[in-house]
Amino acid sequence: MRRAAFLACCTLLWAGCAYSPSVAPREPWFETDANLERKAKRLEAQTMGIVNSAGMLLYEAHTPLDDFANWAQSHDLADAPAWHGHLIAALAFAEAASGVDRDAELRRLAGGLTRFYSVTGVPGLLGRSMLPDYRGPRLKWMDTKEQRPTRYWLQGPTGEWWRNGLAKGHLIHACFGLAVPLALERAAAIDLEPKTRGALLDALLPAARYLVDCDFHIRDYDGTPTEFGNLGPQSLNGFNMLGALSILASAAPYDAELRAVYEEKFDAWGDRAGETMRLFGRILRSTRYHWHNAPTHSNMHVLAAATISLLMQETDRERTREIRRAARGLWHFLRFERHAPFTIGYTALVDRSEGELRLSEVIDDLRDFPDDKRDRGESRKTMSRVQPLANRPLSTHYWKSKPYYRAIPDTRPPDGRVFGAQDYLLAYWMGRYFGLVPAE
Repeated sequence: MRRAAFLACCTLLWAGCAYSPSVAPREPWFETDANLERKAKRLEAQTMGIVNSAGMLLYEAHTPLDDFANWAQSHDLADAPAWHGHLIAALAFAEAASGVDRDAELRRLAGGLTRFYSVTGVPGLLGRSMLPDYRGPRLKWMDTKEQRPTRYWLQGPTGEWWRNGLAKGHLIHACFGLAVPLALERAAAIDLEPKTRGALLDALLPAARYLVDCDFHIRDYDGTPTEFGNLGPQSLNGFNMLGALSILASAAPYDAELRAVYEEKFDAWGDRAGETMRLFGRILRSTRYHWHNAPTHSNMHVLAAATISLLMQETDRERTREIRRAARGLWHFLRFERHAPFTIGYTALVDRSEGELRLSEVIDDLRDFPDDKRDRGESRKTMSRVQPLANRPLSTHYWKSKPYYRAIPDTRPPDGRVFGAQDYLLAYWMGRYFGLVPAE
């Protein structure tokens, strides 16, 4: 009865009031190389140049890196596991698309995630960031528990420093990255060396087991639930259901107990996840709430990664039908946001005819992507129209940022930061793998 009432209310909410945002004209504020492959090579070199000795991506690095203060502060990150995972996925797609072996890089990056487990002291527990090999006194930029009660720097059992408070989005993105090379191997698109597969599983399986042990609410080092770590599948919460299922699906082929949990949970949640995402998409399309509230764009990026991960892994026809149903709900509004990875994944795995209508926007934005992802001194302004990427300010990760931001150039001096280009590399190489983005 309550579900029927909810559906009726949702129908009234969206009936006759769908909102489609318009797109601003392209007005680039910097020059860039429009050659996609040349750009990918340059951005990969820049990105791998800010991977530290432990194999962790410093996606927002302070230069020059050979100065200890800059090198250390480059670890003061909020989302390290998330964008690290996207870099892993990008290199796996690159191997599948180009045939160039990436085993060494994949092992190195997988090891960056596994390193967290010794630093946090809890197998399967990632942090927001870590400063490996440093056991000295607290540095001035390290927030204390008194300053940031849910996200602070502390020393683990090895004496190394890490930042706690892992969010569910970080875990979903990290597991997405680890899942992609394993899924591509199962699809015979790449051939992983046994030690590379082992390194990926050494990072993935403890994280999935820990999530199940925590009853789907991530617990911190001291046993307390993290602030944004609840993946518990509350009624009508498609976000949590899809996120948890994507992690379980990643681990299921390699662990019998986790496979049993995945099958049990999909049977319990699958149809509800599909239905709630369908309703969710229509509700967001029917209002302007989503487009004018920046935090939801980051959440939608999490959902996009979880959905793509599930679509790449699940082969059962009935389960795939529910995942596609959820994907169509997300597509109902996300197709207006020039979200490159989801547009590519949706076109390849759900509906090619619908997705292809948006691919030209993706390719235009990739051509307009900066080929030197370095701070340019701009600020930003929120506009009423979606901005092509050429108009937008630099972002640590474009696909999670608000597409209504427009850059206002030359408003402050550049501060010397360089950013990882895992966002470009994932979209470009995923598009190449699925044959939807041209090489050049």
